[in-house]
Amino acid sequence: MKIYLLYTGGTVGSVGKPLGPLAGPRFVDAFRANVETIITSQLPGTTINYDYFTPTLDSTNMQPADWVRIAQKVLSNYKKNDAFLVLHGTDTMAWTSSALSFLLPGISKPLFVTGSQLPLFFEQDESYTLLFNTDALRNVLGAIQFMTFAIPEVALYFADTLYRGNRVIKSNAREFTAFSSSNYPALGRYGVLPVLNERLVRPAPSTNALNNHIQKVAADLNIIMENINRSSVIQFLLFPAYYDRTSGDSLIVSMLTQLSRVNPPLRGIVFESFGEGNIPDFASMQALLMDLSTSGIILVDCTQVYAGDVNYGAYATGAWLKGAGVISGYDMTPVAALAKLVIQLARDPSSPKDEIQKAMSTDLAGEMVIL
Repeated sequence: MKIYLLYTGGTVGSVGKPLGPLAGPRFVDAFRANVETIITSQLPGTTINYDYFTPTLDSTNMQPADWVRIAQKVLSNYKKNDAFLVLHGTDTMAWTSSALSFLLPGISKPLFVTGSQLPLFFEQDESYTLLFNTDALRNVLGAIQFMTFAIPEVALYFADTLYRGNRVIKSNAREFTAFSSSNYPALGRYGVLPVLNERLVRPAPSTNALNNHIQKVAADLNIIMENINRSSVIQFLLFPAYYDRTSGDSLIVSMLTQLSRVNPPLRGIVFESFGEGNIPDFASMQALLMDLSTSGIILVDCTQVYAGDVNYGAYATGAWLKGAGVISGYDMTPVAALAKLVIQLARDPSSPKDEIQKAMSTDLAGEMVIL
């Protein structure tokens, strides 16, 4: 098995106090010296082709253009490798794994994203020793073991669990079980042996397999990279806030009005709404969302609750949203919705609003179940 390993930074490759990611060449040297022999002893015949970001990034500093950079690097090495492992910080890992599922349609090889809550190496006198008492080595080795199943998915592997990449959120900063996938079961778990739940894995693509459309997807990624910073999409968490039904004064309306004037121009809002997709229904809120939608801004409603979906038939505070031009995100995570909307808008900035809305309401990569 030929593995393309892309190190972007993150805790997995960090050393020092405070922690900061090693530069790419130093990480690769340390990985070769300490980890590669373990991998090849467990999986004889495995070869690793290394690459890295320059500079490496704490994932807090990741931005949408970096998602495209990762996709472009994977695509450039797609035909030469059997599997792809992206080492990434945990803070924004879920956005990246979600984005990759939309950036590389028709993927037919495993592309896994992993990292760790604690570092892989200890630094002393500019030499690097493997840390066996952290989650880093376990995550790397577990991800590579699951690659032998050759599943055609973008997945996130963490704490003995393989998740669909666009179904996860980071839910724990204190324990090794950092990620959750409340609306879709895990694709696999590693106990004594790795066990894959094959019925949950997306079927391998046929006519639209990525391998048959490398040049087309490469051109698409170039267009996305060119446009990705030309418009703004925001993720907005609803919270209990002051409003006055008589005067129309509202903290949230005021905030959204200000945000609608950002630069680059606002093209989309992903709401993290209450419960089953509910947003306060006082008159000034309804008027604002209708105005935003009429102006061409794409409004997507995802629940902020970890498990569940948007159901506009449940409550009056949700029933009005469809008429205001807000589209349901169903059971999609707000993280996946943001990545999806950013990419859809960058793929063709001139696309009519209804085409973007249709794409956002369509399951493109297993990110949602439409009820």
